[in-house]
Amino acid sequence: MTSNAVAAVATDSYHEGLGIVMTRSGRDRVVGEMTIGPDHLDHHGVVRSAALLVFADELAGHGACMAAPRDRVILTLETKANYFRRCRSTVLGGQATPLHIGPSTMVWQTSLYEAGGDQIAMISHTLLVLAPENAAAEEAATSATEKSSASLRLAGEAKHTPVGRTRQSSEAAIAKRREHIAEAACKVISRQGFAGSTIREIANEAGLHVPTLYQYVSSKDEVLELVFNWLVDQVRMDIDAATQGCSSARDKLVAATSTLIRRGNLNRSQIGMLNRELKSLSPKARLRVLSEFQTLMKKIATLVEEGVALGEFRAVEPLIVANFIDAVVDVWALRQYSVGRFGVKEFENEVVRFLEAALLRQQ
Repeated sequence: MTSNAVAAVATDSYHEGLGIVMTRSGRDRVVGEMTIGPDHLDHHGVVRSAALLVFADELAGHGACMAAPRDRVILTLETKANYFRRCRSTVLGGQATPLHIGPSTMVWQTSLYEAGGDQIAMISHTLLVLAPENAAAEEAATSATEKSSASLRLAGEAKHTPVGRTRQSSEAAIAKRREHIAEAACKVISRQGFAGSTIREIANEAGLHVPTLYQYVSSKDEVLELVFNWLVDQVRMDIDAATQGCSSARDKLVAATSTLIRRGNLNRSQIGMLNRELKSLSPKARLRVLSEFQTLMKKIATLVEEGVALGEFRAVEPLIVANFIDAVVDVWALRQYSVGRFGVKEFENEVVRFLEAALLRQQ
C-alpha cells in the first residue's frame, strides 16, 4: 500500500464515523486514537466492550493489510480479548503489533489505553491471508471465520466495510452469522428463559467466543430482539414458499394457515417463548418487534383481501381475520394439554374447515 493510500485509509469517512484516527501506519506497528461519543457508552457511562473491539480490530486489520501482499484478502479467524478495567475516558489510544506474519496467517496483538496511559485491554487477532479466488470458498467452509469490523454495529443497523480490506459477500456472511446466533439463542432462551440465560451460554451454543458474538450484537437485549425478528422472518419465508403456485385465494390462505400450524408444531417451545418473553424486551425493542410482527399479519391480511376482491370470500375486515387466524393456529402450540390428543393433522383439517365455513361465499 502506498503512502497516499495509507493517508486515505487514515482519514476515510468510515473511520471518521467511528471516531478513529490512524496516527502511525506500518507493517510493524499501527497506532491510533478513538474519540469516544455517546453511542460508544453504556447506560452507566462506561465505554462498551464492543467499541473497544472494533477499535482494536481496525488497528490490527489495517496493519495486516499493510503487511500482506497487495492482492491478498484478509479475514478475521479468531479474536480473544482481555479487559483489565472499566473505561470512562473520552479519548482512547491503541497500538497494534504483529506477533506472526506468514504467507497464509497472521497474529496481531492490540493494546488499548486510557488518555492517562493506563492499559484497559489487550486483544489478540488471528487472521487468514487468502488469494482473492480462494476467499469466498474459505468464508463458506470455515465456520470460525469472523468478519470483525465489517459486522460490528455501535449504533443502529449500519454495517460498514472498511476501506483497505477486501470483503467478499460480507453482508450475506454477516446476515448468515446473525441468523446462526439467533437460532442458538432461541434454543438457550427456550430452555432457560431470557432471565436465566447468559451471553456466554448463547455464545457456546453458537460455537463462538463471547467477544466474537459481540461483534454481531451489542447486548443481550439485542439478542432477544434478533430472535423475535428471525422467527418472524422464518414464518414469512415459509408462507411465501407455500403459497407460490397456488391458483386461488382459497388455496393460498389454506396453504398459509397450514404452514403456520406446521411451523408451530415444529417449534412449540419457541412459540411459548415468544409469548412469554415479549415482556422482557425494552419498550422500544418491543415496539420494533410488534411492528415486525404486524408485517406478518399484513401478509396474511393481503391473502384475505385478495379473496374478497375476487369474490371467493365474503366481505370481511382482512386484518381482523389475519389476527384471528394467528390466534387460532397458536392453540396447537400453546394448548397441547387440550388439543394434543387429536394430532396435528386433524387439528389442521378442522381449522381449515372452520375458516372455509367462515369465509367462503355460499354458492
